[in-house]
Amino acid sequence: MKYSVLHNRACVFTLLGLLAFLFTSTLMVSAIEALSVKWERIASSDAIVQGQLNLPKDVIASLNSSAEPIDILLPFEVTSSAKGKIAKQKILIHYFAKSSSRTPSTKLIVENNRKHLIAFLYNSDRASEFYFAERHTPVILPFKSSDWLETTGEVEKQRNVIASFSKSAAARPNPNDLVITQLLNDLTKPAKQQQAWNRLINLNRVQLIALVKFMDDTRSLNHMQISIDTPLSDMESIAHYSPPTVLDALSLLLNHKSGANLRCLFSGGSADERKATLESWKIWAVYSKKT
Repeated sequence: MKYSVLHNRACVFTLLGLLAFLFTSTLMVSAIEALSVKWERIASSDAIVQGQLNLPKDVIASLNSSAEPIDILLPFEVTSSAKGKIAKQKILIHYFAKSSSRTPSTKLIVENNRKHLIAFLYNSDRASEFYFAERHTPVILPFKSSDWLETTGEVEKQRNVIASFSKSAAARPNPNDLVITQLLNDLTKPAKQQQAWNRLINLNRVQLIALVKFMDDTRSLNHMQISIDTPLSDMESIAHYSPPTVLDALSLLLNHKSGANLRCLFSGGSADERKATLESWKIWAVYSKKT
């Protein structure tokens, strides 16, 4: 009898310990997943600001009455910025009302009017105008001091990663370098482009990390056409692109193969866009090297 009671207690304690371990593991996984999403969203954004939408009545009326997708400029009053060059306290955010893209819903925009928010933005070709950074959602969050502190800390961490990239483990010479540089050279030669691309698209994760240190390459690809498999949920199983430069092509490659959701130049971009894209993948390479 005594043995039976002790045995039952031991089983209970074992079961409780197992449940505690599983619960802790779940929390750890959730935390890691949440952190991953946060750092990618920060790395992909040109600007991160806190402040509030200040929508006049006519803008709200346009948001509610529009039947077709239209570009509406949303006034946003900036209190402070964690990332980006914000020249003015009052900025405008392009919002495509009634669009099927991942921008916030019209309802969410109106409900958050004059509320303290954190917004993740892309630059436009005008200094005081921006777009929502739609690659990651949500692009607006209710302001919390803890979230802002975490965001500013991650921004500073990423700045340091970019500044010291050349000294990082991701930038060190390794056995893959010779093969990678030859493939990138072949990518610029029309007669060898397709074969080089086919080999690049099959690089493993270690080789992809090594690839990033050669990514700052704006050599022309002479109207090269590349094809990439897309998820079955997409309308077409293969997407076709014509990246103008080596850097553009590598951003497509990394976006497809790395598992990260970072900046990607589908059809080229400005010098600033290429710089931001390169920096986001440098952050990925350094973070990946540590895991």
